[in-house]
Amino acid sequence: MIENQIKGDDKITIFDVANYIIKTNKSKITNMKLQKLVYYTYAKYLVENNQPIFKEPIEAWLHGPVFPHLYNEFKHYTYNPFLTELKKEKKNI
Repeated sequence: MIENQIKGDDKITIFDVANYIIKTNKSKITNMKLQKLVYYTYAKYLVENNQPIFKEPIEAWLHGPVFPHLYNEFKHYTYNPFLTELKKEKKNI
């Protein structure tokens, strides 16, 4: 799990989590699916550690929770799947 692979006390960003999900996913992923997987990771970590894995606002949209900053990075794909990692990854998780 991601929480077992965090190295050091560095702050994890939403982009670190998204890149981890993209790298470990064996199939293409859409922006909507990425949003949901990042949200589930966020929620699981929050419940197990009593603190958020990253600090990023969450909004309730029609089809579920969305992290607007992350959404904007992938919105140009519209509904098309992608395999591309973000260049913003800073941590090795």
